[in-house]
Order: sequence, then C-alpha cells, then structure tokens
Amino acid sequence: MTTNLLYDINISEISLVDRAANEDARIILFKRDDDPMYVAPEMPAPLSYVATETPAPSSEVTPEIIAKSDDDELQGRLTALSKSLDDLAAENLRLSADNTNLTAEIAKRAALEEPEDVMKGLPEPVAKRIEAIEKRAADAELLVKRLTDHAEETASIAKAAKYAAIPATADDLGKLLLRIRKGMTTPADADEVERILDAASAGMADVVAGPVGKSADKASGGTAMDRLDGTVAALRSANPDLTQAQAFTKALADNPSLYTDYLAERK
Repeated sequence: MTTNLLYDINISEISLVDRAANEDARIILFKRDDDPMYVAPEMPAPLSYVATETPAPSSEVTPEIIAKSDDDELQGRLTALSKSLDDLAAENLRLSADNTNLTAEIAKRAALEEPEDVMKGLPEPVAKRIEAIEKRAADAELLVKRLTDHAEETASIAKAAKYAAIPATADDLGKLLLRIRKGMTTPADADEVERILDAASAGMADVVAGPVGKSADKASGGTAMDRLDGTVAALRSANPDLTQAQAFTKALADNPSLYTDYLAERK
C-alpha cells in the first residue's frame, strides 16, 4: 500500500458530491492543537492529510506500514489501531465460542423440557390445535382398545361354552380364562378356580366310586336334572335378584352330588 504525504496545502472547501473525481481515494485529516499560522522555512511543513486506502483489518496494518510513516503521531495512532483491531478480532472469537456454547446449552435444555413447558411456549392457536389432535388420537386409541378387549372376551366366552359339564356359566368361565391368559388374575379368581376344581373332583369321585347310574340323592325322586331345576327354582324364589344362570351355578356348587348324578344318568 502506497502512502502519499502532502505538505503546505490550503483547503478552502470540503463538499459532498454524487460522483467523486477520484473514487478510490481515501483521505484522513489531522489538525494540530496549536494550529500555527506561521511555519519557519527551515521547518518541514506539517502533515495536513494522508491520502491512503481504507484502513484494512489488523492483518493488513502491519509493522512495515507503521514503520514507513514519518510522523510520530501517525505511528502511534496506527499502532493503537492495530492493537484495537487485534483485540476486536480476539473478542469476536470469544463471543463466537460463547454463542456456540449457548446454542448447545439451549438445545440441551429444550430436549429436557417437559411437553407441558414446550406447549406453554407455543402460540395459543397452535397449542390448541395440537391439544385437539392429541385428544382425538387418545380417543381413537381408547376405542381400539375397547373393541379389541370386547372381541377377545367374546371369543373366550365362546370357547368356554363347550365346557357344559363345568359348574360355571360360559360367561363367567370365559372371562376367568381370559384373565388367566393375560396374567390379570385376582385372589377372587383363585377362589373361583378352586371352587370349580372341588366340584369337578367331587363329581368324578362319586362317579368312580358309586354304581353307574345310581345315586343316594335319587331317593327324593325324579332325575338329577329335575332335582337341579327344583333347587334352582328354590334359590331364585329366596333371592329374586339371581339370574337363571347364577342360580344354576350356585345350585351345582352347593350340591356337587347333583352334578355327579347328572353325569351318571348320561351314561
């Protein structure tokens, strides 16, 4: 970069124009504090202005440029300018690093935010629309679950209907089997399984030990089914809230021999 030093000039006017005569020129003006009106001939003329290019970044304000200047004040200013630009470059690097760290921290915190916190930060119309979509999705999921549960229950009850000799209704037995299959049993289910097994075991024992087609309970007269129907009728008369199926199950549970006689009569 070439530096031109101009001496003993007199500037009478500085104008702003649309089109400069020398668009590449860059001029820096320096004014002395004492503003002398007279300069001895033997003294060099003061530096009035320097025509130079636009000050470049610190990488271009080199020590060679500073050394080429004959003016101590200019050298000092150029040295300060160089240092200032270096400081600004260092500060820019630091701020850039801080910005990178801050961006990463914001992303990290956003990932840890609860969905409720994210929703609070959204515009109200957007938040309401998202809530409506989530509600529809939840309702659809609940409906699918209900339909699936109903289909599984219906299938299990249909399978239980083939166990006609078991002292339990197809509805109760089917639901019990479904809970066992899904691992959702309760202590009450264990009691019901135990009751069914006891009744079935007693019936089988009577069939094996007693004479085929005979039963001591027959002394009351009628077939086993007749006596069972009478027992069911008596239970429903005493407790009108019992359904026919509930009364039938209770009759078999309370009178295992009726079930045994029924099996024997079918031989």
